[in-house]
Amino acid sequence: MWIYYGHNNIGTILVFAIPLTFYLLKTYWHSFTRKVILIFVVALLLTQLFLAHIFASVFALALSLGSAILLLPKKSSSLKLIIPLFLVAAVMTVLWIFNFSPWAKAGFPSRDHLPSSLERVLAYIQQAADNASTHLLLGTGPNTFGIVNKTSPIQTSRSTLFAHNFFAQTLSDMGVSGLFVSVGLIFSTFMYGIREVKKRLHTKEAFLSLMLFTGMLASFLSSLYEIDWQLPTVFLLFWIVSGILTAV
Repeated sequence: MWIYYGHNNIGTILVFAIPLTFYLLKTYWHSFTRKVILIFVVALLLTQLFLAHIFASVFALALSLGSAILLLPKKSSSLKLIIPLFLVAAVMTVLWIFNFSPWAKAGFPSRDHLPSSLERVLAYIQQAADNASTHLLLGTGPNTFGIVNKTSPIQTSRSTLFAHNFFAQTLSDMGVSGLFVSVGLIFSTFMYGIREVKKRLHTKEAFLSLMLFTGMLASFLSSLYEIDWQLPTVFLLFWIVSGILTAV
């Protein structure tokens, strides 16, 4: 596991930063100077997310904001802030799906269109599942997917060290025992987070709790398609935010 940040990992950091910046925007809405600065920061972060070629993070942010809208009461004033942000993320997602990304427009041949990228990730997941079928209980050990990728009969256009899906890689590396523990811990964290958000919907901490949960959910969704959680410092953010959610 390395310690530097690639564009994939920057995406996960941004899906935490954007909702929290929105919380600050709501908090300082009546301060003109701070409001203008924070609107600029939100626009800058969204632009960086779009330009960084990170479809999974854009899609995850849109889905998470949609979930936040469903959790809020219909008469909540926070909807006036969240719905525009959701629409921006949704439009960005649609642009990626139809290959209107800035990378595609610039003619970067090294950048995949979405269908070929999805096909390759599904092949990685199949490689992980095949490896797990022969090492079911304990897997082949931490960070061994790179070996699996090179020796698997299912070949892909690019070699990789990661399955681009946290749970597929956990299954391959640590078997069903490791997967069971990981799924149980993460599932219980989300169930507790949802309970805390619902409990605080009518308190002054409601919007902060909701934005923290939005970042957690977006990070989780992104990890199903990217290598985000293979970077310890990125995965640590998820657990830090979940801890803050239980403490606010």
